[in-house]
Amino acid sequence: MADKFGRWAASFVSGRVHSDLRIARVGAADEELQQLCVAFGVQSVACALRVSWRGTSDWDGFAGVTEGSTIVALVKAPGNARYGRLLRSQGYAEAVPAEGRWEMCDDGSFLTTT
Repeated sequence: MADKFGRWAASFVSGRVHSDLRIARVGAADEELQQLCVAFGVQSVACALRVSWRGTSDWDGFAGVTEGSTIVALVKAPGNARYGRLLRSQGYAEAVPAEGRWEMCDDGSFLTTT
């Protein structure tokens, strides 16, 4: 559910997995975003978000809580506002910056490749 400040919160339960997600816009002055841009040699981004999560699952026998956060930044490809680079301060399986791709499809869906 979005609020007027551009923050979203959601809770998902699927089978025996429970995830709480928080998504908030990140401004250009954010230090972690600036570090991410330097790491990837990027001067500016089209959009940046901080995604935070906390969850449990039966994958590990509910042994503990998995939690963390990452900065996600969209960089438009030169001459193409519907495609570009997807930068993350932390990947899904790795604790280091990661790069993928994003695309706005003709049907309005947002496709990411990580």
